[in-house]
Amino acid sequence: MKKFSIGAILVVLYGISKEFRPTEPYLYDFQHDVINISDTVLNQEVYPWWTYSYMVLLLPVLLLTDVLLYKSVLIIESISYIAVWLLLMFGKSVLSQIIGQIAYGSATATEVAYFGYIYAYFGPEMYKKVTIGSRLALNGGRFISYVLAQVIIQQKIASYGFLNWASLTSLCLSLILSISFPLITWQSLYEQSLRDDDSKEPKSYGEFAKGKMTSFWKMLKNLYTSHNVIFWQLHSSYLGYVYRL
Repeated sequence: MKKFSIGAILVVLYGISKEFRPTEPYLYDFQHDVINISDTVLNQEVYPWWTYSYMVLLLPVLLLTDVLLYKSVLIIESISYIAVWLLLMFGKSVLSQIIGQIAYGSATATEVAYFGYIYAYFGPEMYKKVTIGSRLALNGGRFISYVLAQVIIQQKIASYGFLNWASLTSLCLSLILSISFPLITWQSLYEQSLRDDDSKEPKSYGEFAKGKMTSFWKMLKNLYTSHNVIFWQLHSSYLGYVYRL
């Protein structure tokens, strides 16, 4: 029970703090009006880098999250968000904002580790409770920060600079919390997710990591050689294209 209480509190606080980013609703306004970057440059040269970064990093993150035992990836997520806001606050060039978008892609790609950690740390009997708690934390942090940002800006209580400092402070707190997360051992992770009738129990972390990567690539191979998967991917892509037309 003590393990559940401490872990649950850390998970909820981390979810709230990492999503408390009041600058986000006014990100474009800050970059356009304060940093003085034109909307053409922002839309054509800066913002696309988030997509590129996210796309490139997502597959390695999915592969390495289990191997790195989640906590390291959560720390990377927090550091990436902090880098975004430092570049936003102190970088005044287009290049600095591009690098910020790359860091933002890294932060959003590593979000998968949050729920991965939850389901690896807590037992199946707790999944429902921790899922509800974590979802409330994420949406609650985002909701509170967005409402506060709107009130502060519309009522002219403070400037965009205040929102930036509030965001950075909250993200620094999320880094401290991520470092405080209890470690998950590879042995416990193996017992939860890798054990099956044909698997050989790993004797070391190296064997565990190798088994995880082999399992991941085998899953990808099965998915992308399946005619049904390929058909429905093409079908959904085509329908999405037609819908946008």
